[in-house]
Amino acid sequence: MAEAFLPDKTAGQSAIVQYDVTLAGAPHTHQRKIAGGKCEIVKGRADAARVTLTLALPDFLRLVARKLPPVQAFMTGKLKLQGDMMIATAMQGWFRQG
Repeated sequence: MAEAFLPDKTAGQSAIVQYDVTLAGAPHTHQRKIAGGKCEIVKGRADAARVTLTLALPDFLRLVARKLPPVQAFMTGKLKLQGDMMIATAMQGWFRQG
């Protein structure tokens, strides 16, 4: 994920985006910390997230492989959002597509 980050697209924005990925009913959490033109991936809940995305591992893998469009995942209930939905929408442009 960090390799696809486009720092010039963040335009001075910062956010902590948390992913709660479930496998066999247990959540596995990691955060993307975006600030200062950098994207850092951290395991666990290091800081308060601005938005949290929750989805099952197979859907997460399809999402990051760009096989599952984020809007489709959200509309079909495979992706649940909690927090600032505007950041979830904006961050799609912060990463290289395909």
